[in-house]
Amino acid sequence: MTQNKSRTLEEGNGEIPTDQDTSKTKRHRVSQLLEMSHALKRTLEPVEVRASFMKTLNSQLSSNVENARLIIERRTKRRRQFKWTVIGAGSAVYLVSAGIAVARITRWGIKRIRKSAS
Repeated sequence: MTQNKSRTLEEGNGEIPTDQDTSKTKRHRVSQLLEMSHALKRTLEPVEVRASFMKTLNSQLSSNVENARLIIERRTKRRRQFKWTVIGAGSAVYLVSAGIAVARITRWGIKRIRKSAS
């Protein structure tokens, strides 16, 4: 990108090109590329693909899809296991905290009852 700016500065009068100038040059480049692609399309003939190439490509693509599917399944399984581990750990912490709170409240209540009885 810096090469294009430096080239336009060298070719021009030393001014930085505006957004409008750069969009014009981009459109010009795109139109040139389109013209070249149309010319290539007109001159090149379609090629018949060998059956062996198609078979190997098909098997490679199929194996890639299977590998991707297995990876996604493993990730999903790991996430599910992690989620339930976190839920279990959180529940355990909650139950222990609630048990401690109930024990302290009970102890406080028993002390209060004994104090008021004496």
